[in-house]
Amino acid sequence: MDYAELKSGSRVSQRQVEINMNDVLLYRMAIGDDSHQQISNSIVPPTAIAALALKGIIEELAIPKGTIHVGQELEFLGTVLAGQKLNFCADLSQNTVRGDARFLSVEMNVTNKLGDTVMKGKSTIVFPSKF
Repeated sequence: MDYAELKSGSRVSQRQVEINMNDVLLYRMAIGDDSHQQISNSIVPPTAIAALALKGIIEELAIPKGTIHVGQELEFLGTVLAGQKLNFCADLSQNTVRGDARFLSVEMNVTNKLGDTVMKGKSTIVFPSKF
């Protein structure tokens, strides 16, 4: 991928994902999170939603090895239950080169089937500009 060709405002990731109960349980086991189990086992941990958003960006941008995740700001605006379909969108907000490093910043938005935003945020990564 020619990262120099990416322009601010470009859609870099768009996908729809249904988070099933097995995904929720596997994620909780992997990170040792039982914080929502007292309320409901079917609540999707917010960090799982963030991880899925970043996964889409990494896969669709074919992020190279050696990339460093240097910043992230997330806001969670609603509860997501297992079985819900979510729409993940990410748009490039910054693409700059400083020295030998390329900085990509991406604005993320995750909505439910009603179109309500359940997560929004920004993530910035840096990697060598010579890819």
